Amino acid sequence: MPLPFSHLTLVTAKPTQIQTMQDVWDWLVSHAEDPAKPKTNNPHGFRLQYLTTLKSHCGDAPLCTIPSCLEAFDRDFPKAKKDVHPRPDLDQDLTAYKKWRQNCALAIKIATGAAAEKAALRARKDGWADLIDAVREHTKNGGGIHAAAVTHAVHLSDIGRRAGIEPWDLANGDILDRLETGFVTPADLQNARKAQNFLNTYRYLPEIAALLPEVPVPVFPTHRQYQALPDHIDAFVMDLIENAAGGVDEVMGGDKKKVTDQTKSVWRAALRHHVRTLVDCPVDQDLDYTRPITHLAPVNDPAMLFEPTHLHATMRRTRDMEHLPGNICHVSGYNYYSALMVVLSRNDLLNSADCIKIKESRFMRQGRELTNGMTAANEKWCMSLVKSPEKRKRFRNMHRLMMRDATAMIPPEALSMPTQKSEDSKAYREFLAKHLSVNDLARLRQLGTCAATCAIEYTGRPTRMANVLGLRLRGSQQNFFKPSYSHKNWEFQLAAHETKSGKKEPMTPLNQKMGGPQVLAWYLDRIRPLFEHEATSIYLFPAVQAQGKSLNHKTFDTWFQRAASSVKFPMTFHKWRHGYASLLLAASWNHLPHAAQMLGNTPAVCARNYGWIDEERIVLETQDIVLNLEEAGQ
Repeated sequence: MPLPFSHLTLVTAKPTQIQTMQDVWDWLVSHAEDPAKPKTNNPHGFRLQYLTTLKSHCGDAPLCTIPSCLEAFDRDFPKAKKDVHPRPDLDQDLTAYKKWRQNCALAIKIATGAAAEKAALRARKDGWADLIDAVREHTKNGGGIHAAAVTHAVHLSDIGRRAGIEPWDLANGDILDRLETGFVTPADLQNARKAQNFLNTYRYLPEIAALLPEVPVPVFPTHRQYQALPDHIDAFVMDLIENAAGGVDEVMGGDKKKVTDQTKSVWRAALRHHVRTLVDCPVDQDLDYTRPITHLAPVNDPAMLFEPTHLHATMRRTRDMEHLPGNICHVSGYNYYSALMVVLSRNDLLNSADCIKIKESRFMRQGRELTNGMTAANEKWCMSLVKSPEKRKRFRNMHRLMMRDATAMIPPEALSMPTQKSEDSKAYREFLAKHLSVNDLARLRQLGTCAATCAIEYTGRPTRMANVLGLRLRGSQQNFFKPSYSHKNWEFQLAAHETKSGKKEPMTPLNQKMGGPQVLAWYLDRIRPLFEHEATSIYLFPAVQAQGKSLNHKTFDTWFQRAASSVKFPMTFHKWRHGYASLLLAASWNHLPHAAQMLGNTPAVCARNYGWIDEERIVLETQDIVLNLEEAGQ
């Protein structure tokens, strides 16, 4: 599962032998009379060139690692809208991109049978054919319907036919669920919604009405409507809020102080955040979270949604998603779970022991300190870094120190072994497994990986852990690049959907003089081959065991703290951002815009977090002014 879309599957069945783009290639070749000349006497042979271009667009990933998933292809190589190139990072102008995309998608459809299926669907003589004919009749000679509107009925007919539904079934009680089984691409939802609204608008025309149910057609809800909680759960949430807001003051008598509508609004947002997040929380065997909530509608007892184990799960999920746009930040998460504890404890759904456990969690402790800017512990660490020449030197050389120690562990004869090909990597891995103990091999992998991440942080830009571990070495969404004809440097870039600000970051090269490219080249040559699935993984830092995934955050966090301690500079990975900004601002407060840009924050946020640097400078400058006045006798 090497590409970002590898976990997606088509709803409609496709031939079992067509699983990857290599299968598509083989299918096209198999239709040639002479396999040695696949383009000869082969009606589809010319399509091979489009698959070759796809491979190039995916960072030269082997075709056998690219799934033949049409839905994912459409997502990663979108249609152009309003003559705007959707993938300007590719070496194709817009005209060439449109032609390539159309033909590559058609090759997938032909090989997987999707094209034949659609042709068969549209050739049927059924209720949908009659409905389409009825709509077309009203597009002729000023009939009142624009000709382009026929596509609405056609799209819905494709979905309905795949789901085994006729037009007159469109008001049945479970119709939306049944239609959804006919979805193939994300666009199907929007197309179905448009078609449903179109049919309701023109159902007054007799020819169209004769093929529709007597009542209006139900319409798929919008994304905002999808976010709404089931009525019985939302009602339960509102009851919790009203109960928490009222009550009697048992100490002084009378009613408790009235809770403002603004506070109730915060409570409601907090409770809804928890419930909505709950369905996205994965199983965590290590923390004994084995019975997640996957659907809200079947829940008969809403109170169970607020059990401590579920609260802990959504806190972890909030932490893991905090760095992405559209998700609440750590400070907001702290405020939400503080509000949750108030509401739940007042409703006797959370006892004092559980409240203490949540309050003392690392997430809440750090959130509490972040509400006032940088944590006291981090400020103390940064101040120590700024004032110690030895610590500054070690901080700036973490990547080199870790690479030095890791290289010393590799047997000399292994340093010259080739690793460019998958069979070479396997031989290299097996050689080290024979000459190193299991613990030493694991430590080598850990040190080398951490050296590479340090090189990215210091010689590139100090980005968040989730973004570093998510860097992709190849694939349709490649964002880490080695020097090539299209990239002069070792460099990486985060797309808008990967940054907290929701803005695309500029391409960031690794500085040659600071040693970044050298460390990354060494990592790819000597360390990455030690990962079992490195040949098929798109990630710069692949998972140790799980094929197709990036290195686990918790695993890497443990590795990094261990590696940092081994080079005599204990720190967490997050301190890269703090240390980097502190050294920059300690040199000059005029560097504030530069620090904000490199951290992906606003200058105001940086000023709040690192204001202590400027405050100390002002104190010292003021003392110098007073001394000068004293010496001048003023």
